[in-house]
Amino acid sequence: MSLFANLSSVLMTEQAGPIASTATPTLLDMLIMASKAVDLLEGRKPRHALRVAVLAHAIAHKMELPDRETSALIYAGLLHDVGLVQTASNVAAYLRVDTVEKQVFSLHPLLNARVPLMQKPDDLDPQAWELLTAHPQQAASWLESVYMSKDVADIVACHHELYDGSGYPLGISRDAIPLGGRILALADVLESLMETISGLESRKDAAQEFLERHTSGKFDPLVVSACLNLVSEPDSNLFLRRLYSLEVEKMLEAAAPKRNIPLSGETLLNVCKALGQLSDNLTPRYTADHSRRVAEVAFAMARNIEIPMEQCGELAVAGLLHDLGNLGVPITVLMTSRTLKDQEWEQVQAHPHLTEEMMRNVPGFENIALWSAEHHEKLNATGYPARKRGYAISLGGRILAICDTYVALTSPRPYRSGMYEPMDALPIIGQGRHRHFDNRLVSVLREAVLNDTVCSAVESVSQDRIQFL
Repeated sequence: MSLFANLSSVLMTEQAGPIASTATPTLLDMLIMASKAVDLLEGRKPRHALRVAVLAHAIAHKMELPDRETSALIYAGLLHDVGLVQTASNVAAYLRVDTVEKQVFSLHPLLNARVPLMQKPDDLDPQAWELLTAHPQQAASWLESVYMSKDVADIVACHHELYDGSGYPLGISRDAIPLGGRILALADVLESLMETISGLESRKDAAQEFLERHTSGKFDPLVVSACLNLVSEPDSNLFLRRLYSLEVEKMLEAAAPKRNIPLSGETLLNVCKALGQLSDNLTPRYTADHSRRVAEVAFAMARNIEIPMEQCGELAVAGLLHDLGNLGVPITVLMTSRTLKDQEWEQVQAHPHLTEEMMRNVPGFENIALWSAEHHEKLNATGYPARKRGYAISLGGRILAICDTYVALTSPRPYRSGMYEPMDALPIIGQGRHRHFDNRLVSVLREAVLNDTVCSAVESVSQDRIQFL
């Protein structure tokens, strides 16, 4: 059995497609996916949060901390900047026209620690900086929604506090900062510095110089000492080489808690709902419930073509996660009411592929990744990103495409005034029969809307809730 009893046998009949895996994702798999989404928001090089998590864990291991504390640092490292999503659109509103929010987000740990930079963003509006400094604490409610413990939330809330009390958001100092927060603060700043440098030896030299010359007062001396030992010991070259390669994912898996329970049913859907909120919260005025609504309409359509209840879960998950790649698009582009420039349009068109890339290594997500990647494809090959034609687009992808369009039409958008009522949106979608949308699915959508069978996918699959960590 796959995640939800293998939807592929029903949805992939017109075209050979991937066979759904019998594997199921773990909580760690889902949090790695979330971390990659936040890396996109920050304009980071791939796997920044993974490197922070591995580095924080290695420092904690050097300090001989107990397993529970090192495990909490893994999760906190992966999710340390998830609160930026909730502040991103507000921060972007206060930036200069020629400043992309990703320039600020990628450097904010270094700016807070007052690390000398070769490239600094233009002077920030004080209001933008104030909004930015709220992000550590704004992560708390989201962390709870993905079953994180208070230990993890406390570490994340303090990961920009500095030892001398000059950090944020609380301005606490020394032992008032949880030890995990002190470790994560250094790991985040050090990785943000090393990320800007090319070459193993240059990266190592920069790390040693920073730890020896620029940490006094701002970081816990015991944490600095442990980190300096880590990057100076004989096998540090191997550690740093693996840290800045694809092997970092293997390092994380080796360091991760052994009690890493596979997810299924309601628990998986709840985690996916939380991940979907990451993309929806980028532009809350327009997309506050977009992913949930796409999941609900897709679920209703699947039920209306008599797919058994237990086989609809994969489509619901794809609906919840299909727009995660939007975190890689500048918010100013997502929010604009003008015609997009060519470069901006290319950024928008990349988002389905970015979503697929995030899901690539998640066990059991083969179909979900495919359908998410296809949700902007059109039958006449005028869609994106792959310009697939006709039934080269999987049925799951065709369902998501029509659901995404329907929800967009019945929601506010920056590029038009007002929104359509459901009965007004259906004829617009009908105009795309055969050209953009599967003719049969246009009728299925109409039936679902007219019969009011759009229901909550998240509440439709009942499994035991699981508390992690």
